[in-house]
Amino acid sequence: MKRKNTRYLLAAVVSLVTAVVYLPALRNDFVIWDDDLFIVDNPFIRSLSREFFMWAFTDASTDFWRPVIWISHALDYAVWGLNPAGHHLTSLLLHSLNTFLVVCLVIKLLETFNENRAQVERFPALSSRSILITGAATGALFGLHPVHVESVAWVTTRTDLLYSLFFLLSIMFYADYAASLRNRPADKPAGIILFDRNYAIALGLFALSLMSKPMAVTLPLILLLLDWYPLRRPHRLRDAFPLLVEKIPFLAASAAVSGVTLLLTPRVTSNMTTLAEVPFLARMLVAAKALVLYLWNMFLPVHLSPFYPYPDTVSFTSPEYFGATALVCGITAGCLLAVRKHPLWLFLWGYYVISLVPVLGLVRGRYAFMADRYTYLSSIGPFLLAGLGAAWLWEKADSLRTCSREAMYGMAAAGIMLAVPLSVQTVNQIAVWKDSVSLWSFVIAEEPVRVPIAYNNRGVERRKKGQLDLALQDYTRAIELDPKNAKFYTNRGIAFGETGQMRLALEDIDRALSLDPDYADAYTSRGLVFAETGQFDQAIQDYTRALVLNAVSVDAYYNRGIAYERMDRPGLALEDFTRAITVDPSDHQLYIERARVHGRLGHDEKALEDYSQAIAIRPDFAAAYLYRGDWYLRRGRSELAKLDYELACRLGSEEGCNTLNTFGGR
Repeated sequence: MKRKNTRYLLAAVVSLVTAVVYLPALRNDFVIWDDDLFIVDNPFIRSLSREFFMWAFTDASTDFWRPVIWISHALDYAVWGLNPAGHHLTSLLLHSLNTFLVVCLVIKLLETFNENRAQVERFPALSSRSILITGAATGALFGLHPVHVESVAWVTTRTDLLYSLFFLLSIMFYADYAASLRNRPADKPAGIILFDRNYAIALGLFALSLMSKPMAVTLPLILLLLDWYPLRRPHRLRDAFPLLVEKIPFLAASAAVSGVTLLLTPRVTSNMTTLAEVPFLARMLVAAKALVLYLWNMFLPVHLSPFYPYPDTVSFTSPEYFGATALVCGITAGCLLAVRKHPLWLFLWGYYVISLVPVLGLVRGRYAFMADRYTYLSSIGPFLLAGLGAAWLWEKADSLRTCSREAMYGMAAAGIMLAVPLSVQTVNQIAVWKDSVSLWSFVIAEEPVRVPIAYNNRGVERRKKGQLDLALQDYTRAIELDPKNAKFYTNRGIAFGETGQMRLALEDIDRALSLDPDYADAYTSRGLVFAETGQFDQAIQDYTRALVLNAVSVDAYYNRGIAYERMDRPGLALEDFTRAITVDPSDHQLYIERARVHGRLGHDEKALEDYSQAIAIRPDFAAAYLYRGDWYLRRGRSELAKLDYELACRLGSEEGCNTLNTFGGR
């Protein structure tokens, strides 16, 4: 019990230090790189209704099945709304919890190795102190290393944190299950499936991991690797087959999710390249380079980037690809040759490679050949090796006949000297993700030519901030680098429209539609241009076409409703605003527009309900109080009107203050 308490206390300390280092992430904003699509502009996560859960488990709009992730974002929205600090806090807590689990898991596995070492006498035992040092060092590297900033500071990559949480917990319960079989009767062969509590929980946690991110499909292979070492379950070759049978439920779940993922992922998107564009040999070479660069980034994390664009040319004769391939083959061969005396090397290398296989681009080419977030779990292998090295050095220092205390103090100082620069680099890397402009400016500085989407995304953020001239410059540069991207033309067209250059706006959006005739957002954007120039019939045609392509487009319903209203067709406007509210019942502006239409149609009570609902959703929106005050005033309910004008005035509405003065002052 004392040993367990020490383990948990040590893990808690490492976890707490990790949380403190990541506190600057709470000041970060959402970024225009899926945060906008999955969280900020995602109407589905804004209520924990029956409809939401049905959508979460059936959504096929993204590249993989992620119901657990949607539920986590919906819970965050229920608590924090769109306050980014709350969403970042959840990610910070998840990373700290994962750090805690890494410390505990490493200690558990090393203790299991000690218990099993008697079966293979050539392996020396690890002391309790060495085990604790290894666990703490591995956890500290996992928690503090800047290579994990992307997974924590980018809200969208909550996927890495949640799938890893369930992945680690599944391994821990599986290790307990394996331990429960060590005391089985001697006449029962290894690998008999005993559906006990730990096995069932491990399988259930694996299912949750898969529902967070398909990258968890590697767990069955990892479990087989753990069976071999350090759990050492198959003592003889004939014992291995039952262990395979034992993994059938895990393998079946992996196969099912892999199939769903391949079905959901389009063969060609803006984020992927076709198999024909990236031959298999080239993908193998790029995968080898990624395996080596990931290790290098863990060893020397000084040139980390949010975006590593896919290489333009790949050749086996190139030194970087030939060298990477030779190094990967050499490490593999060395681990195999040393397997009898040093199985740890093959275990760590096997874990590292297996956990990265799904994201090495072997099945399909990718727009980026590597990403820091992919190393979130795979890094445990190299970090565990470093932790074992730290424990070995500590024991060597302690064994010195003279100056052992000084040597140990030196070791502790060296550990602190390593942790401090890692933490500083982590804080610096968190600042890269502060907001969209910071993020994409950093990418542009690293890759000024090869990542056109960086200019587009920075342009989107600058347009939101009203910096239209800078946004136009970014969109133009993105188009120069990728002149066949419909999204870039559409975004520049929107910016031209907002500057009053309607002809240029129409030209850009027409160009976008010529490149992608099924691009729903382009039709919505062109509809806005037509509406702005008074061509409402053409605007409605475009909004309708957008809704054919995307039946849940709130913008298309909203803008078509506005167009119908301006054409004096309030009945059709009411239908569109109602459809928009059905898709996104949390948008206060939709209720205000529908209330105005209800008022025109004489639906007085329904108008009042909508104004009140808008206020309930957004209590700090002054205009809603002003509109409801006008409604009360027109119906002779002056006291209620006065209260609403007073609230509008307090919230900064000059019109509310002026109207309030007509009641004889505030």
